[in-house]
Amino acid sequence: MHDGRAKSVTEAILWHGGEVKSAKDKFKKLTATERSELLEFINSL
Repeated sequence: MHDGRAKSVTEAILWHGGEVKSAKDKFKKLTATERSELLEFINSL
Protein backbone atom coordinates (compact mmCIF):
# COMPACT_ATOMS: atom_id res chain seq x y z
CA MET A 1 0.00 0.00 0.00
CA HIS A 2 2.89 2.34 0.60
CA ASP A 3 3.35 2.77 -3.16
CA GLY A 4 -0.37 3.08 -3.94
CA ARG A 5 -0.80 -0.16 -5.93
CA ALA A 6 -2.91 -2.06 -3.39
CA LYS A 7 -6.51 -1.02 -3.04
CA SER A 8 -6.89 -2.68 0.39
CA VAL A 9 -4.91 -3.99 3.33
CA THR A 10 -5.68 -7.54 2.21
CA GLU A 11 -4.17 -6.88 -1.24
CA ALA A 12 -1.09 -5.34 0.35
CA ILE A 13 -0.57 -8.39 2.56
CA LEU A 14 -1.14 -10.93 -0.20
CA TRP A 15 1.15 -9.18 -2.72
CA HIS A 16 4.18 -9.43 -0.43
CA GLY A 17 6.74 -12.18 -0.74
CA GLY A 18 10.31 -12.72 0.32
CA GLU A 19 11.01 -11.89 3.93
CA VAL A 20 7.33 -11.56 4.86
CA LYS A 21 6.19 -14.78 3.18
CA SER A 22 5.64 -16.51 6.54
CA ALA A 23 3.36 -13.68 7.73
CA LYS A 24 1.43 -13.82 4.44
CA ASP A 25 1.03 -17.59 4.78
CA LYS A 26 -0.29 -17.20 8.34
CA PHE A 27 -2.73 -14.51 7.18
CA LYS A 28 -4.04 -16.83 4.47
CA LYS A 29 -4.69 -19.55 7.09
CA LEU A 30 -6.86 -17.31 9.30
CA THR A 31 -10.56 -18.03 9.49
CA ALA A 32 -12.90 -15.45 7.96
CA THR A 33 -13.69 -14.15 11.45
CA GLU A 34 -10.03 -13.91 12.48
CA ARG A 35 -9.15 -12.14 9.23
CA SER A 36 -12.03 -9.70 9.67
CA GLU A 37 -11.01 -8.93 13.25
CA LEU A 38 -7.38 -8.40 12.23
CA LEU A 39 -8.34 -6.06 9.39
CA GLU A 40 -10.69 -4.15 11.70
CA PHE A 41 -7.79 -3.66 14.12
CA ILE A 42 -5.37 -2.56 11.37
CA ASN A 43 -7.91 -0.11 9.99
CA SER A 44 -8.39 1.38 13.47
CA LEU A 45 -4.74 2.40 13.70
